[in-house]
Amino acid sequence: MTPRILYFTIFPLVWIAGWALLAGVSFQTQPFAVGEESRYLSLAWTLWRDGGFLHTGLGPDGALVVWPMLVWIIDFGWLMFGVSDWWPHLLGYSAGLFSVLLTAGLARLLWPGWAGLGAMSGTALSASVVWLIISGYLGPFVVATAFVLASLYSLAWYWRTGRWDGYVYFGLFMGGSVLTIGPVGWLIAIPVALLAPLWGGALAEQIDDDRRPPQGWRQWYVACAIAWAISLAMVIAWAGFGILEVSGKDLPFLDAASTFGSSLMPDRYEVRRLWWCVLIGVGAVVVPWMMWMPAWRSLVGLKHLAMDGGARLCVMWLVFGAAPIIMFSGMNPVFAALALPPVSLLLAFLVFYRADKEAVEPVEERRFGSGETTLGLVLVVCGAVLLVAPFAGEVFDIPVWVAQMDGGWGSLVILLGALVAYAAPRLVDLRMMIVSVVSIMVVVVGHLVAEPITRTYFDPRPAADYVTEQLSQGNRIAFAGEYAGQFDFPARLEKSIVVLPDDDPIGRAAWIAGSPGAIIVSVMDHVPTEPPPLASFPYGSRNMVFWLGNVMTVNPSLLDERGP
Repeated sequence: MTPRILYFTIFPLVWIAGWALLAGVSFQTQPFAVGEESRYLSLAWTLWRDGGFLHTGLGPDGALVVWPMLVWIIDFGWLMFGVSDWWPHLLGYSAGLFSVLLTAGLARLLWPGWAGLGAMSGTALSASVVWLIISGYLGPFVVATAFVLASLYSLAWYWRTGRWDGYVYFGLFMGGSVLTIGPVGWLIAIPVALLAPLWGGALAEQIDDDRRPPQGWRQWYVACAIAWAISLAMVIAWAGFGILEVSGKDLPFLDAASTFGSSLMPDRYEVRRLWWCVLIGVGAVVVPWMMWMPAWRSLVGLKHLAMDGGARLCVMWLVFGAAPIIMFSGMNPVFAALALPPVSLLLAFLVFYRADKEAVEPVEERRFGSGETTLGLVLVVCGAVLLVAPFAGEVFDIPVWVAQMDGGWGSLVILLGALVAYAAPRLVDLRMMIVSVVSIMVVVVGHLVAEPITRTYFDPRPAADYVTEQLSQGNRIAFAGEYAGQFDFPARLEKSIVVLPDDDPIGRAAWIAGSPGAIIVSVMDHVPTEPPPLASFPYGSRNMVFWLGNVMTVNPSLLDERGP
């Protein structure tokens, strides 16, 4: 087998097969979660139903509430394939796999001629358990990471070739990242472009002896300014046309799901709290590589990071990707997803430097001192815990949900552990591929183990089916409290549901009194037995309860005793 077939065919096929398996199992076992996923689906469904498009991120007063790109992609998929659950469910996995392929392509652009480094970079990202998990949730972070990857690929391509389409694509993809997560997309791409003197001239296989871009520094910065103008024009065009589209219209209530942060100057408590989030995130990012000895041995090559332009670019990308989480209060730690590709590129870069030394080790040393053994033993222990955990309630006091896990899948984890502990390929990139496949299978097993819990406590569809049934009978329904779009898409609501906010008890009481026979939906810690509700459904650790409006009229305190 030639290296080209191995790295350009076999590796991508393994990635695609593994991600397809993960996406398929997730679609069958994991419903959309109430929260950010339901909000985006609610917005996408509302715009699809009402024929809107540009006003995805503007409220009735023109205020920015949510960046539109993810919603546009959802609606575009429905336009192409019809309205379905599978398209938004697979969207994150598609963006995650596309980012894996882009990471491999960017590695080949930064280090041309380094056979296998691109495949190792994509494999490093594909093995990240954090990346595999967050790709399964409908949110802007993985999609934004794909845009950032594409923009930096275009930037490196422009440096290598000097072609004008490089900075045009750089601007377009940078604008796409901003329309997905807001100005954070600029905070990564623009500094990396402006600091090109620190990384451009030191790129591997640099052709120009004077270490300048192909058309000189003046042309480089002019092109960067044009690219930024292109991205800014995209945002201004969306906001401007969106304001015109919503003029005179009312949009449904939507919580801010992906705003840029309420303040540019965080308070100190928030910074300290987020530092802990960053530390926890760093520990999660390096799983499973922290149990793989070649990754630890590769740290002796840290000195090469300062000498190589591609490594410098990745370090800058990592710093600017993590900085917003630390600098701005209210930033979601999941924004750290933007830093996962550079971590994977740096890991592959360091391991590549020791690839030859790893390959000449004896089989026994590779097998029992490589780190695969450690990883295998951890998997065996975890599999055994999964097997016995559902039955531990007979001896220990355990949460109810533990007994509901499908622990039988732990046997597959034990088998995976035994196989990976005994594996000892000579090529280190093949050993990385084994770790990647194991990571994917572990997440797959996690979905299967958790299916009974997610179906019981986190599936909004039974409650949405009840809403559909009541609406078909001509009953009016209102939601009391903070509405997160729980019913819009699952129930395919033909018009937005009435929301009775907690901060307006007088208006709430007036609506209930003026709507005899209406049904009120309320999220409660406990379901009262007196008076009895119409129906109730599990809602995480709480309950979604349906009441007749006249019951609320007689017992108004029910809505005040729901708990936080």
